[in-house]
Amino acid sequence: MFVWSELFETGVELIDSQHKVLVDLTNRLADAVMNGDDPQESLAVLERLKEYATLHFSAEEAWSVQAGQPPQALTAHHATHGGFLAQVLRFAEGWDGGKTQAQALHRFLSAWLITHILGDDRTMVLRLSQQAGSPLASPSVLGVGEKVMLEAFHNLYDAMSGMAQDLERQVQVRTEELAQSNQRLKRNFLTGIRTFTSLMELRGGMLAGHSRRVADLARKLAVLLKLDGDTVQQVFLGALLHDLGKIGFSDELMGKPVTQMTGHELSLYRSHAVNGEAALIALDDLHAASLVVRHHHERWDGKGYPDGLQAERIPLEARIVAVANDFDGLQHGTITARRLSLDEALSVIQGSRGERYDPRIVDALSTLLGRSGGTGEPEVVTSSAMLKPGMTLTRDLITPEGMLLLAAHNALEANTIVRIRRFLGAGGMSDLKVYVRPETVSGP
Repeated sequence: MFVWSELFETGVELIDSQHKVLVDLTNRLADAVMNGDDPQESLAVLERLKEYATLHFSAEEAWSVQAGQPPQALTAHHATHGGFLAQVLRFAEGWDGGKTQAQALHRFLSAWLITHILGDDRTMVLRLSQQAGSPLASPSVLGVGEKVMLEAFHNLYDAMSGMAQDLERQVQVRTEELAQSNQRLKRNFLTGIRTFTSLMELRGGMLAGHSRRVADLARKLAVLLKLDGDTVQQVFLGALLHDLGKIGFSDELMGKPVTQMTGHELSLYRSHAVNGEAALIALDDLHAASLVVRHHHERWDGKGYPDGLQAERIPLEARIVAVANDFDGLQHGTITARRLSLDEALSVIQGSRGERYDPRIVDALSTLLGRSGGTGEPEVVTSSAMLKPGMTLTRDLITPEGMLLLAAHNALEANTIVRIRRFLGAGGMSDLKVYVRPETVSGP
């Protein structure tokens, strides 16, 4: 289900009202298939969506010309609309009404609408509103920081789509070569997500480093609970992306503790779980992670959001991230105005055991905090000044501001070390602690 939000409004009534119809048709199409309607009925909805999209694109382009859209920008915008219609036409030509096909279409529609409305259309209105004598009001929420993050999501999505296509073309390659390629794609995929979440956190403040800390803690909890490797990976990815739906939030809302939000702000804030899932729905490899994004604010007693799920009906991965997210938030001021100490935060989590949180995961957190803070694998600590080629990282290399420089398990090369030191020197940063595998450290 695609949930409309104020974040998608451009401030132009014609465009916003037609966007809402497209969202409604997208949801009606999903409902028709999931309810088991005749394939011809769902095809009729798809045809209606295609026809309305054609009407909307014509109306939007005509409006933009009247508002002063430059010819070059209009041509690019028209090409984007044409690509959307061509993709919908391909779906219509091969339509069988099956759930698998419908899910693929809904993922495409949701992802396209989110990136096009938040990115292309809002940018168009913003640019036109800044022209001399323009009567248009600038979009009220999306700012420079959000546009940077949205562009990062565009790039990440394109990169992952390209990876999938490359993998398909290699199906006939020998098994060993294909396996090596698959592992390389997985590493690039994970590094891409880490880099993207690091870009999200460049806004600083209470957001800096939050997703990385939550992901690290959630992964440790998943390992302690003896979950299988694939589940641990999905917990980690879901935790990295759990705040994706906050892309369009203003700096003011991002900097306000939840307990101090007004009713309107709280309603807007709570939309991030659904919108974050919608942004990932087109990516099959992130299906489990998208459920974490949607459900990490559910409560064990069923009083959470967005779906009011209770106890075991909440995905286990989301229950783990819920504990890790709140434990970090309590210590960094995103939940309450006062930052709590580690012991105070743990006490709050334990006090909601069996009410807000899964008792088993709260117990795992209590156990984990009585252990060393290491990664669970042998490691030694060195400094960025002492790095040598061949050393292998056991932890992500992160700046004090929360920026990812290099992902864990990478073997250092000479040129990489030079770039790291140059970056630190340019930013006036002090020497960083680096954790590496002991067997890769040579010399006295």
